[in-house]
Amino acid sequence: MANHNSLELRRVFENILKRKGLRRTQERFYLLDEIYSMTGHFTADELYRIVKEKGFMISRATVYNSLNLFEELGLVIGHHFSKGGKKYEPSLRKQHIHLVCSICNKVSEICIPQIYQLRSLVEEVLPFKVDHHEVVLTATPEIENGRCKYCSKEIKEAEKRRSVSSDEKTDQVLTPL
Repeated sequence: MANHNSLELRRVFENILKRKGLRRTQERFYLLDEIYSMTGHFTADELYRIVKEKGFMISRATVYNSLNLFEELGLVIGHHFSKGGKKYEPSLRKQHIHLVCSICNKVSEICIPQIYQLRSLVEEVLPFKVDHHEVVLTATPEIENGRCKYCSKEIKEAEKRRSVSSDEKTDQVLTPL
């Protein structure tokens, strides 16, 4: 917890816990520190593996319960991008668009300034103030020599997975936020 932002995050978290009458445990603070030091998205199991590899004694249940609490408190955001379970990211970072590779399911973050123009347009047209946005784009990357240029996976293997996952997606219903 060396930098100013992490100290401020720690203070905010401590105040929230105190206000809600929740325990201020070493495990919760350690996990929150770890999450905000990570780049990209992670699953609960990945977070568990990382903290165990660093020698911190913690149970898998504590990781899952803490992530649920952090999400409830607005400190992390959970996403269901594709197969592979729920992925998390810190919520107190610059808002961005998620781009999911349809071949390998890798998630990239893209900051596009025009998204703020869209937010302004929504606020002009509708009686709402946009507090947060979440945009997920799924895209197929360019193919070169039978390989995905993005992830280098062979397309035959990936196409097989895509056809299975597109069968699963036919049951999904999209609803406006």
